[in-house]
Amino acid sequence: MKQDAQKVPSNDRGQGRKSLSGGGKTPITAIRLAPEQREKLDRLGGSAWVRKAIDSATDSQATESPDKASQVVDKAVNQALDKIEKGISKLIENARMKT
Repeated sequence: MKQDAQKVPSNDRGQGRKSLSGGGKTPITAIRLAPEQREKLDRLGGSAWVRKAIDSATDSQATESPDKASQVVDKAVNQALDKIEKGISKLIENARMKT
């Protein structure tokens, strides 16, 4: 072993996975998915597919998406409430006919 060789700290050796952009460390983002969603993500291409989807999305889509999602949920809730109301009305009508 050479006496004059300078030791390099273990965290400065350039070890580990390099970032995709080559500009340093890439932050890791975790998301929770159902098992079926995870399988679909794998079929779509995994993290490469997610990066491509994010890069192709516009900023206006980011602000529109929550509104669209809430509209879809509101519509589904209203449809369910309508079905419940109709069911209750039928039950009341049938009860009146029996008496």
